[in-house]
Amino acid sequence: MEGLITSILKISQLSYKSITKERISVDSMIYDIIDEVSFPYKKFNPKITINTLLNVYGDTILIGQVFSNIISNALKYSSDKENIQILIQAEECDNHTIYEISDNGIGIDGEKINQVFQPFHRLENKGEYEGSGIGLAIVHKIMELHGGKIWVKSERGKGSTFYFSLPNA
Repeated sequence: MEGLITSILKISQLSYKSITKERISVDSMIYDIIDEVSFPYKKFNPKITINTLLNVYGDTILIGQVFSNIISNALKYSSDKENIQILIQAEECDNHTIYEISDNGIGIDGEKINQVFQPFHRLENKGEYEGSGIGLAIVHKIMELHGGKIWVKSERGKGSTFYFSLPNA
């Protein structure tokens, strides 16, 4: 019950949070985030490939949380812990920076893909994976606050690719 209340508070606080936008050096933040969220998986030696990192414009703490939530989910929902593969890359497109984080995890069933950003909506068995079901709802709210978008493409058993887009100015 305490975890549920904490999760409700987290998402409601975002509605009232003022954000301070600045140019964020993703290079300087991403390696710290990867070290932090991948620590429990170090024994599996996950392969995290970073192709292109582009700076973005936004609230450093909140954008850090976006990366942290998506990467930690990619690790958590890996189907083969001995072969975790994650790819992080970015590109500029029409005055936006689009980040792409792909994994080779369990994937999401097609009929459930629209539910992934709903708060407290767990797509997997609660006993098998830890969490409150709030992480991606928070990420969605952070993207709204920044005038950005987030979406996912996935296939069950073949992994997921999360995309998020932020305005360049």
